[in-house]
This record gives sequence, structure tokens and C-alpha cells, in this order.
Amino acid sequence: RPDTKPVEFLGRVLADDHPTEQEMVDSLFPLQATLTEDQVGQAHETIKTLANPRPLPVVTDAQKDTPSGQTYAVGRKIHEGRLAAAMESLNSHVAYHAPTLPDDVANWAQSQWQEAGGSGTPPGLVNGKMSEAGLFKLLSQMRLGNPNWFNQVTTATEAGLLREMVMMQAIQLELTRKNNELLDRMSFVAALDYVTRMDGTTGQELNDLYARMVGAQQ
Repeated sequence: RPDTKPVEFLGRVLADDHPTEQEMVDSLFPLQATLTEDQVGQAHETIKTLANPRPLPVVTDAQKDTPSGQTYAVGRKIHEGRLAAAMESLNSHVAYHAPTLPDDVANWAQSQWQEAGGSGTPPGLVNGKMSEAGLFKLLSQMRLGNPNWFNQVTTATEAGLLREMVMMQAIQLELTRKNNELLDRMSFVAALDYVTRMDGTTGQELNDLYARMVGAQQ
């Protein structure tokens, strides 16, 4: 029927190539902090499914000419705007774990890990690629998770200690910047959630009160 809600999304979610429940979890929270190329696609598909499982139908031009159609179109636009803000925060999480750092950074990370006495694949490095989250994992694990680091610090020269202090302060500065960025996003999403709930409670109550007031005056 013309007014039937489209269900194309059901086929997408039920398709064989849609991530499984475990793949959805692994693509959102990778064990080594860095996603594989396949997991990046799975993560975006997972977010689409979890954040917007039932996409709203779009009104036709003919439907927009009616008062109810215009009311729906406005409500849908507001809904999609709120959804887009939340989706941006979710997708930024994927970007943080995506293997987007240049190869020379990954090579540098490999050499740093070996110089620190580490063996095998460095933490945060997956298939020769590294993400921003993976880099921070490496920089932390090659120190706090590496018993050789404590020995190196105690036997380092003054220049070596100064170099290590500068490096750690630079890491801390970047982490502070990332935390501020995260807090900014969190405060925005929290405020948006609050006003959305207000719109559905006190906003609706005031609309009903206004309707009764107008009705009483007529």
C-alpha cells in the first residue's frame, strides 16, 4: 500500500554479509585497539544498525502539501538532525580505532618497541597498520607494561632521561587534548539528550495546555 512503511532495512540487517553479534562487538572494541580494514566496514554497518535500526520513511512531494505531511516532515527533520549528531560521535569512535596512521609511524612504532626490549608484534599494531588508539596503547605498554623500561630509566644518561621526560610530557599533552575533545562531545550529546527528553515531556504538556487554553477561549 502507498502508506506502508518501507522495510528495506530488514533485508540489510538479515543479510549474510551483515556482521554477527560477536563481529559487531569486536569491531567496536578491538582487542589491540586497532581495527582491520574489514572491521572498519563492520563497525560502520554496526553503528547504522544499532543507532538507526528502523529508518523513518520519507514523505512524497504530494504528502508534503498536506498539513499532516508537513508536520511529519518537520518532525522527521528534527529527528534526523538529532540522530546525525549522535552518529557523528559514534563514527568518531571508529575513526579513532581505524588503521589510518601513515606507514612511517607504524615503522617507527615497531622500532621503538624493539629498542624498548619488546619482542613480537607491538601492541596496537595490526596487519602492519596502526590507529591513533593503537599508538597510545603502544606508548603506554612499552613503558608501564615493559619491565625493561624501568631498568633503562635507572641506567639512562641525563640526556636520555630528559628525552624520555619530554616524550612523556608530549604524550600527556596530546592525551589531554583528546580528553577535552571527548568531553566536548559528551557534554553536547548529554545536553541534546536532555532537551530531547524535555521536548517529549514538558514540551508536550505545554502544547496540550496551549490547545486547551485556545479551546476554552473560543
